[in-house]
Amino acid sequence: MCPLAGRDGVLSTVTFSTADSGRPSAAAAIAMLAELARRTGIALDNARLFAAEQQARQRAEQARDRTRRLQTLTARLSGALEESTVASILVDAGRDALDAAAGLAWLLRGDDTLELVAAETGSPGRLGDFTRIAARYDPPRHS
Repeated sequence: MCPLAGRDGVLSTVTFSTADSGRPSAAAAIAMLAELARRTGIALDNARLFAAEQQARQRAEQARDRTRRLQTLTARLSGALEESTVASILVDAGRDALDAAAGLAWLLRGDDTLELVAAETGSPGRLGDFTRIAARYDPPRHS
């Protein structure tokens, strides 16, 4: 048995077994196994470091893309003067960020009504039936 050592310690071990078959001396075999384990440990460590670097790069790229989207959204919102324009920008940005098929935004009107102010859908269908929605729920009364 021989340890597979990396930069920060032992990563694993490797074990080989042989039968008496006229192979080279035990000392030579042990030296070869130790060198094989040393090189393998370095290769495993390098593979793990490479994977960690790839993950860090991917996270950095995702953060960069998110920051760009937020900067674009901020720029668009800074010029919006009407609530329907603000809602449309929100819906558009949300659909883009989530790669969603549709986005809807209702605003509260009074204490009990939601009004549809922005809609981005592939097919409006029955959306016209939901331009105003009661914002509270009164359960049916049983007699």
